[in-house]
Amino acid sequence: MCLGMARGDGVLDAIDRSVALRSRSLLSGWMRENHDAFSERLKAHFPDWKVLTDLFFEAGLTDRYGNKPKPESARKLWQRIKREIEIERSKPRQPVRQDPKPASAPTTIALSTPANPSASSDVENVLEKMRAKSRKFPDVV
Repeated sequence: MCLGMARGDGVLDAIDRSVALRSRSLLSGWMRENHDAFSERLKAHFPDWKVLTDLFFEAGLTDRYGNKPKPESARKLWQRIKREIEIERSKPRQPVRQDPKPASAPTTIALSTPANPSASSDVENVLEKMRAKSRKFPDVV
């Protein structure tokens, strides 16, 4: 172990530089991008995967290693992609998050002073009497 280097440092960088992780095949990407149109064609006719893999290879669509796809591998790839897309489409979509509306200026309610100052004190007296009455009842628990 190198001094000053924690265990496992640099492993992800080494993986990125190596061929340990291969990108998906060109055929896989094509099947995903053309799923709906390809699916329609396969519904109308029974697929001959040998003929299809010949066509794929002529069009430059290869497996992940750059080789001509094998008929059985292409068929299984198509089944997997169909299943993945069905799952993706069946999931409920998350609502698009919208920015909150800008806050409007706060509404102020102007409380006017009563024309008759004694009216204000009358209200205060009534409130005080109500408070006093509510204190007379014992708390029942």
